[in-house]
Parts: sequence; structure tokens; C-alpha cells
Amino acid sequence: MRTHTDERPHTCHLCGHRFRQSSHLNKHLQTHSSEPAFLCAECGQGFQRRARLTQHLLAHAQDQKPPGGTPETKPPAPPELTVVLCSHCGQTFQRRSSLKRHLRIHAKDKGHQCSECSGSLRPGPERRPYVCGECGKAFRRSEHLGAHWRVHTGERPFSCQVCGRSFSQSSQLVCHQRVHTGEKPYGCPHCGKRFMRRAGLARHLLTHGGPRPHHCTQCGKSFSQTQDLARHRRSHTGEKPCRCSECGEGFSQSAHLARHQRIHTGEKPHVCDTCGHRFRNSSNLARHRRSHTGERPYSCEQCGRSFRRNAHLQRHLATHAGAGDEAASGPAEPPQECPECGKVFSRSCNLLRHMLVHTGARPYSCTQCGRSFSRNSHLLRHLRTHARETLY
Repeated sequence: MRTHTDERPHTCHLCGHRFRQSSHLNKHLQTHSSEPAFLCAECGQGFQRRARLTQHLLAHAQDQKPPGGTPETKPPAPPELTVVLCSHCGQTFQRRSSLKRHLRIHAKDKGHQCSECSGSLRPGPERRPYVCGECGKAFRRSEHLGAHWRVHTGERPFSCQVCGRSFSQSSQLVCHQRVHTGEKPYGCPHCGKRFMRRAGLARHLLTHGGPRPHHCTQCGKSFSQTQDLARHRRSHTGEKPCRCSECGEGFSQSAHLARHQRIHTGEKPHVCDTCGHRFRNSSNLARHRRSHTGERPYSCEQCGRSFRRNAHLQRHLATHAGAGDEAASGPAEPPQECPECGKVFSRSCNLLRHMLVHTGARPYSCTQCGRSFSRNSHLLRHLRTHARETLY
């Protein structure tokens, strides 16, 4: 309601400027501080707000390449998407045409400047002529209003041809399709790690140049965001709050649960663009792609021989260990490789248990309710729920 009444109850005690919300006042108070709250590790420039540091780090990402270039053992990376920066406000764009369209806003705002600090003011309501009749939100362009209107109607006209999932905006579909193709167009110039979304790169860049005020009391590791610290703490506590409704297995992260649930649904969203083979996990797809590219990223430091998979390297390293150890321990069982996903096991019994994941077999059944499980440990965990029922 303060937007309509223009009530501004929060006053700055240093300059008298008034604000509608306390959070706006807190941000404003940082402008009076001589010490910047966020420093760029790349060039030392200081910023009062984290968002400005993130935009600044993206500018570095545009101008730099990963140190040493791309190793020969890595497959050719997808083409980098250009990050174009607006010199007026720091906003980033993927296309120069989008930047040009955005610059019109600043051109119109030249006559709307603060007489105290010469800062640009937000465009007035007359600059947003397209108003949503449902919620009153205003837009500068009619197509933006049309895309927003789908929020109220629930319309999702953009469908994925691979999995059938639908979206309200075409940009969301383009971003989703990278799940199937494995494309990661945004690369970090510092460590080479790649991301599907620009927001993921921006968040990752904070780990290189941003502050890490959140510290783990157990091991001292620091994080830039509270949710990252909370997720890390579960590695110490063993907490697994994300439970599978199908088998009861727990996970520390929701992403791990989502990946696990594909075992039950049979979903394989990651598709090889060369041969069409489908996989549940992106890591399996990446490993499979090496069979097409011939990439061998795992090298032996002793003889220089390279391998497509880390398991193959480990098996090779055993040949350098010497015959004395082998004679003392007796003949070792040869490594067992899964024909479905290529995962290697040291024992055949572990491979047989792993194969249940692909076959969907559930040989362990509960005699009380008939529910079946792929592992005996899952059945034992399930039986405890019946034991609790009898106690209460």
C-alpha cells in the first residue's frame, strides 16, 4: 500500500533520505560507508552490493579465457555465448541486439535525473503502457505482456520434443533442452567449469572473487551463500532430509533425489546427439560421448598411457604395483564392467547388485504388506516402519 500512499517511514540518520522499506534503507546506508562490502579478487575494485560484484565478474568472464587454454584431452567445448555488458547499469545480455534495445531505456531517461546526485531515476509509469488487467503489472512492450499473461492462464505452448515437458516461454524451453543435449555454453575463465545457465556461472564466479562470510564450525570451510553452508553441514551430520517415496532411500540434496527417482520412473532425459542413446545421468552421457570423440582424459603418470574412464586407469595402475603384492594376496578377481552404463566393480557380487538398478527387479518382498525392494537393506529399513506401528 505504501506504493500508492507514498509513505516512507524509514529515514537515513546521515542524510535524511526516506525509504518505503527497511531493506532499501540498509542498502542506502552502505553508500555512506567508505569501505566497500564486496571486493573483486581479479582487479581489486570494490562494490557496495553483491549484485554489482556479480555483474562486474561477468565482465571479466567476457574478456578472459581459461588459463593455459583448453587441454588437448578435453572434447571441443560448445561455442561460448557472448556476455554483453551495459556500461550504464551493468546489466548483461546475450545478444548485442538486446543491448541496443535496452539502451533506449537509458536514452529516454536522460531527462529524468536526480537533482541531488545526478543518478538516473526509474522510468515513470507512462513508459510502461502495457498493463496486465489481472494483476496490474505494467510492461514496456506488448510481447512482454503477452508472455506474462500466460502466468495467469497457465498456458504452456512450448513443448520439448524429447520428454514432452512444456513451458510458458520459449527461452525456458531452450534452457531446458540443454538437459538432454548436455550443452553447457557458459564457461568459467578461472577454472574452466561449465554451466547450462548464465545464472549458474554468475553464482559460481562469486566463489572465485566474492566474499565467503559463512563458515562451517566443523571444518572451517567457507561459503558465499547460506544455503551452500547448510547443504555442506549435512556432510558432517549425515542428515538426509530428501526421502524417496518409492523405496525410502534418503539423500542430502534434492538434486540427488531427483536423479535417483529416474531409477523408478525409467526416465532417461540425456540423449547422445551422435547415436541417440539415452542415459539417466549427464555423467553417463559424458562418459559415453568419449566413445565417439576418442577422448582419453585419464593419464598414467608413470608411463603416460591414457584412458577414457578413471576405473580403467585404476585397473592399469595395478600393473605397476609389482608382482610381489599380487602373489601375497592371491589371484585377484578381474574387474567387472556393467554392460548398460559402463560402471566398473571390483567384485562380481557388486555388479549383480548394481544390475538390479537397470533391470528394475525387486527380489526382496515384505511379508506383511507385500511391498518389494531391490536391496535387502531397503527391506530391513522398511520393516522398521511396521515395528513402530506395533509399538504405538
